[in-house]
Amino acid sequence: MRILHKWKKTAEELPRFWFVDRLHHVVNARASLDETERRIDLLQLMLDVATSNEIKDDNNSDVIPKKLQYEEVVNNAFLFMIAGYETTSTALTYCTYILATHPTVQEKLRKEIEEYPDNNESDYDRVHNMVYLDSFIREVLRMFRIAPKGTTRECNTTTTVCSYVIEKDNNESDYDRVHNMVYLDSFIREVLRMFPIAPKATTRECNTTTTVCSYVIEKGSVIQPDMLSLHYDPNLWGPDDPNLFIPERHLTRRHPVAYMPFGQGPRNCVGMRFALMEIKSCLVRLLTQYIILPGDEMEQKFKILDVHFVHQPEALYIKLEKRF
Repeated sequence: MRILHKWKKTAEELPRFWFVDRLHHVVNARASLDETERRIDLLQLMLDVATSNEIKDDNNSDVIPKKLQYEEVVNNAFLFMIAGYETTSTALTYCTYILATHPTVQEKLRKEIEEYPDNNESDYDRVHNMVYLDSFIREVLRMFRIAPKGTTRECNTTTTVCSYVIEKDNNESDYDRVHNMVYLDSFIREVLRMFPIAPKATTRECNTTTTVCSYVIEKGSVIQPDMLSLHYDPNLWGPDDPNLFIPERHLTRRHPVAYMPFGQGPRNCVGMRFALMEIKSCLVRLLTQYIILPGDEMEQKFKILDVHFVHQPEALYIKLEKRF
């Protein structure tokens, strides 16, 4: 009994339990807000369609949930927070490894980034309601200006002010910049082809008995494709050797299921576009300021750890050299 109590205390201190407990508090607090206090975010959208009751289906005598339960809201919020954390950071690890060991690829990528002017503006919303703390910070910033040259605005239409003509700024946003970088997109796709982050996470259940190439797949069978075999198949990724890193191969139209780092079909990764944009934005910032070089202990073949569906390198060492 003492051991069980000790284990319970340890389990409750684990990050997952702590985070889920905090989410329960947030969900309960949000559910009690009135209309004027509602937030505009993903959690609020889920709460808007959530209920603690079960709704009876008109076409069925069984009572089945027709809306999200509050426990499902918590679980979805937890998944949203953790699903893109380790996977995206692992993808960026592989990206930096490739850049460190392929200087010509790095330089080509940097040249493409430099073709698009940088837009340094970022907007941050204040989230604290502490009046005195807010006043304190305002007074500090009044007396000690941290970045007096950082107060810039983009003119979205040509304007005349006191006889001065201010031209419209045609700089693109970060989203537009990375969205138009073809080589950057091909580079990331090639990284994920050679190093799929979660090859065991793409499973599907067969909902009807099917025959594929003389093999009978029974209803209810769980199918998991061999992602590495697909990603390294010379018939799908030729004529160049699939074992070589060549971003340009993604400029050629391929079989629709030859590339599966985010799964395929209507149940593919819901965060795919967000993850790609996150990786692209990070690489643009990184390559703009640094040259990525191999570390002292860089190995051409590294050990890959299989941790909870995520394949990540045990250790990769790189150097960052300031460009300016």
